[in-house]
Amino acid sequence: MPVETVQSGVALHGSYDVEAEVRRVPQGYEIKGMFFDRLMVVLGSDFGEVQGKLAKPPERGRYVAFRDYPGGDFVRLVAAAGRKAYPRVGLREAIRRLALDDFKVFSGSMVGKVTLAVVSDAASILRKVPFIYRSLAPGKWDISAEELDEHIVRVEFRPFIGRWEYAVGQFESAVLHFGPRSIIHVSELGHGHVRFDVEHSPAVETYRPSLRPDRPTV
Repeated sequence: MPVETVQSGVALHGSYDVEAEVRRVPQGYEIKGMFFDRLMVVLGSDFGEVQGKLAKPPERGRYVAFRDYPGGDFVRLVAAAGRKAYPRVGLREAIRRLALDDFKVFSGSMVGKVTLAVVSDAASILRKVPFIYRSLAPGKWDISAEELDEHIVRVEFRPFIGRWEYAVGQFESAVLHFGPRSIIHVSELGHGHVRFDVEHSPAVETYRPSLRPDRPTV
């Protein structure tokens, strides 16, 4: 059972085959357009290099916030945007950092506003993960969340769709919204089953560097 621990401020290493990940996305799995739109902004003029590979390019050059778009397209755009925003780190770390901004998109949506109105801390927002994913990224997967103790929430996906590094970034940003840093233990249990044990108030102090996009040297 492979287990990887991801700590705030400590980079992941390595890359992955983007098109192989696209092929693993189940047919019919879709994500709301609001998450695509910000990737277009990150890519800017480079969006045209990816557009030809998309199964469902945006009509009239824009994604509609609550319209569903193919998950495979999202995988391609995340990778391209991650490479552009964070060219000095590996692709796994780049998409993790890219995902940190998803919470801003989520909090501005109707689903986000309703959710944030009824949560008060990191544990309560993590317990809402199944509801959030089913609302914004519906698919044929079973998602659960349970509080193991006052500092750890376990989130499980059967199966997980996409790269778990991106989900780690999403969970980190949700935790950071309420202040404490995070340590996330990721277990790949086979047949797509992925478990995230999210420590949202770890005892050991960690250092979190600036996660602003890398700037190319001139």
